[in-house]
Amino acid sequence: MNSFQKQLKSNGNFLIMVTTLQYFYQADVYKEAKYDSTGNWLSTKTVLYDTQLPESINKVITSKHPDGIITEVNQIESGKNFFYHIYVENDEDFWYFKLDKTGEVLKSEKILDDY
Repeated sequence: MNSFQKQLKSNGNFLIMVTTLQYFYQADVYKEAKYDSTGNWLSTKTVLYDTQLPESINKVITSKHPDGIITEVNQIESGKNFFYHIYVENDEDFWYFKLDKTGEVLKSEKILDDY
């Protein structure tokens, strides 16, 4: 922690962490890397097509919404963490899922009704 951060903490003020995003393509795949204010890597988001999902992950989503269409897939790597953010829509609803790499659903949330 640098002296400015120590000073903020000792004054009881909020500590604001500045992050930097770097956008790039790697092997024709869009990625976003996030770094803290000192240049340390925090996470990488990789945008995937639904056809690029591992079969085990795809099975979990289709079992929950067999009539749903996967509209967005983001693979997130952060330290030792690795998970997927997946958005699914059907005729009536729009859903968000967060799954770990084994297919365990960490979060499932309806984000829109009758859009």
